[in-house]
Amino acid sequence: MINGFDLLVRGLDEAQLALDISTKEVAGVEQFGCKATMCSRIPGAKRVVEMEPDGSFVGVLTDSPQITKRTNWQPGGVEETGRSLDVAILGSGFFAARRPDGMVVALRAGRFVVTPQGGLCDLATGWPIVAADGEAIPLATDQVTIDEDGTITGADGEELGRLGVFLTDLRELEKNEDGCWSPRQMKSMPREDVHLRSGCLEASNVKKDQAAIHFANENAALQLFIGLGRAWLADAKLLQKLVAL
Repeated sequence: MINGFDLLVRGLDEAQLALDISTKEVAGVEQFGCKATMCSRIPGAKRVVEMEPDGSFVGVLTDSPQITKRTNWQPGGVEETGRSLDVAILGSGFFAARRPDGMVVALRAGRFVVTPQGGLCDLATGWPIVAADGEAIPLATDQVTIDEDGTITGADGEELGRLGVFLTDLRELEKNEDGCWSPRQMKSMPREDVHLRSGCLEASNVKKDQAAIHFANENAALQLFIGLGRAWLADAKLLQKLVAL
């Protein structure tokens, strides 16, 4: 049987978890390729439900069966940067990078750099970018052109490789602390289905005003549980004094 104290502790944990999600949502306003994520309290909800009309999913957070996490996968706007190694995906799909442990992660923000060792890597992490054939992309210079289908061409017109754009089951994606997503499986998109735009980046789809409201609501909920906790402790101390009389 769950007593009042256990319910209070659970409520505090869930409120803190929800506030952490909202805090990351606020931070994501300025992050290229970031997707809006909010939480809601749906007791007994399943791990994943069917896709919603606006392109989002609802999934239950693994460490709290009372809270669901809703990620909006609608594309953000496209912002011009003028940088040749900045690439936006127009539509579905992800870029992929390979971590040092061999795991492949999914990226929406195509901000790349050529390393001194001669490879195309993710600017934020330094991890090698995966080509359409699943291999690394060796490049000796950043003086390249990236076409709409991902083909990378050198200054002399020679084809140097092709950026991979991959599909994955959005319901299985988990976002990491590094801002990337960990997919269970990724499938390369056919060349004719890939639509990229170089010199641009996909903006965050997080709405600043909505993120601020979510944060304020979750912070208020946490403060409420903190207040209840203090009141419970005060009552417990009073009861101890009365028993001691």
